[in-house]
Amino acid sequence: MPLLTRPQARLNRSVCETFARHPHQPVKGSVARCNKTPAKGAKHGAIAGPAVGRHRAGRASGCFASEASKSAHGPEQEAADLPAQKPGVTTSAGPQASSIEDIPGQPQSLQGKVLEAAEGAIQQFSPFSRIHQHVCGFHFYAHDITRQVEAHHFCACPNEDVRQCVIYDSDKPNARLIGLEYIISSKLFEGLPEEEKVYWHSHKFEVSSGTLQAPRVPVLAEDLEMKKLINTYGKTFHTWQVDRGDTLPLGPPQLMMAFTEEGQADPLMVAKRDKLYGTNSKERKEHRRKTLDFSHQPSPAADHWMQGKGAHQLQTVKMDFKSGSDNEASMDQTK
Repeated sequence: MPLLTRPQARLNRSVCETFARHPHQPVKGSVARCNKTPAKGAKHGAIAGPAVGRHRAGRASGCFASEASKSAHGPEQEAADLPAQKPGVTTSAGPQASSIEDIPGQPQSLQGKVLEAAEGAIQQFSPFSRIHQHVCGFHFYAHDITRQVEAHHFCACPNEDVRQCVIYDSDKPNARLIGLEYIISSKLFEGLPEEEKVYWHSHKFEVSSGTLQAPRVPVLAEDLEMKKLINTYGKTFHTWQVDRGDTLPLGPPQLMMAFTEEGQADPLMVAKRDKLYGTNSKERKEHRRKTLDFSHQPSPAADHWMQGKGAHQLQTVKMDFKSGSDNEASMDQTK
């Protein structure tokens, strides 16, 4: 189990003491896992040791982990517990998707590893040190909602109104960089030119549906971040189409959107993500409806695909090349 900061330890102790006094009362936010009965072999009662949870991710996700993730099932039973895939949808979790092992190229050499370690020791990576938040959600291609991708955002905040996020296909050390997203407040969004707003999507439904999550963060702390994200807008481009099986980033970047209604996201994709982190989107949804304010309505200028007038997507066009000699020639003619 990961080491805890003192505030986290105090929070865990308080949460589990409350659970012990009121075992049938829902408990909000904890890095510890609280069980009603001691695990087999535990020496310190209901909150002891790693034996209280089967999944490492579950131990870090708080007491909103799903019941299915808490029980010990065999592979066949676990597969039976997952929902069916949405008909006609392909996702980055599907069999046609590429994986990190599919990337062509030779394994990194010993010399490469040594050089990487040396450069890492002497160089500064200041922009990356500002990244403080991991948020996992789902995107679809702006022109095709049947292609859906799990997106792990790692974000930094230049100020209270702007976040800039790099997007990976997982949170593993060897994850692939598949895109980026800029997130701005509703105040900044309203100030954008109308023709610019078509590239942006709203985040209200992602938060209210429970599908946007901060993995391994206690629920109470996650609530604070979700409160900030409810009324924001995102501009997202994916550069690597892993969902269709690309083993390298091919073609132009693709504009991505976020879900706005129930029934749009593939339930199997969401369930697999929830299972990985020991969470439950439906429970998150009910919890947030009781604790967060969703009265704000997203701007109709965002989520342009919902207007039924087609969709915007990026394509490249061939253009005349402007060289430095052209500039010099034009300057000579003006003399």
